[in-house]
Amino acid sequence: MALDSGLVEEIVSLLIPHMEDERTRRSHILRAFGTNSNIESKLQFDGAAGIFARNLVAKLHILHDTNDQNALMTFLVSFRNDPSLLSKTDQTLVDKFIEQIRAQATSSSPNLSPPKEQPDPSSESPIKHANQDIPQGIAVIIAVVITGICALVAAVIMQLPRLQETPTLVPASATVTPSKPTMTADASPTELPTATATSTFTLVPATVVVTSNPTPVTASPTLTDLPIPTAAALSYVIFRSPDTIAVCPASAGDYGRLELYIGRNEVYTLGVTFPESAFTAANQCFCFQQASPQFPGPAVCDLINTALYPRVSDWRNQPVTLRIDGRNVGSCPEESGQTLYSCQIR
Repeated sequence: MALDSGLVEEIVSLLIPHMEDERTRRSHILRAFGTNSNIESKLQFDGAAGIFARNLVAKLHILHDTNDQNALMTFLVSFRNDPSLLSKTDQTLVDKFIEQIRAQATSSSPNLSPPKEQPDPSSESPIKHANQDIPQGIAVIIAVVITGICALVAAVIMQLPRLQETPTLVPASATVTPSKPTMTADASPTELPTATATSTFTLVPATVVVTSNPTPVTASPTLTDLPIPTAAALSYVIFRSPDTIAVCPASAGDYGRLELYIGRNEVYTLGVTFPESAFTAANQCFCFQQASPQFPGPAVCDLINTALYPRVSDWRNQPVTLRIDGRNVGSCPEESGQTLYSCQIR
């Protein structure tokens, strides 16, 4: 679930003064997550302090530490507990941030518990870290499961020659009378076709023959199937009103790097406002809306896929441009006389 844009801006403003260079940034991550976490390898530590802080907040919000806690909450707890970084006032502010993040997370994942504070990696030995990663009871269970799997695989391998040589008995003159059932995801055994067969059997090779022309089933793509789009092969529909702009990619992919330019002064990165845009489905829409809208927004926008921002200007009078990695994808011109319209970028 995307963080409230106002909360993101407050956290970024607090972090920027403490993100001067790459060495300092890495030390903050190491202090928060220790040496056993792979979070450090998923972050880019270069760039300006503001850009790094904004990308850090967006990335940590969708990651988890070694204790399966929200990584952003873990990072803020570590940051707050360092008296050399924050004043008492700022520590109180960080406590407020953590409560707001927990409240938002609870609405979508009720079992989320507060993050555990990570010990200082410089004061503990690598052996102690290794012993804490896997409790002894869990290690024993894992060992038993692995042993059982290995035994099962060995048994299957030993049976392969016998399975290849053994013919299968099938009816020589079996007839199938399809009952044309309507198959659903919860189909019960009573919906299957019935069959009658004679008592004569013949040895034939083990080949399955289907006579009813079933509809092929196509597996749904996994998250790892989603491509990273390029500026040269994209198609979008943009819905606009004076208060709201909706961006709807036509194909599935990772759109976290897509930038939305409204006029000359407003820029929004899809991955910062909507971390879930890294796994965008085809025709999924992301909506940006000014606070207290005065006009009806597009029907594709709802409470889940809409981010609110302070009112700046009448977006109806501003052109909209999309960019990926600094390259223009396309533009949607302003329409001063319209209150709700759309344009397509190919």
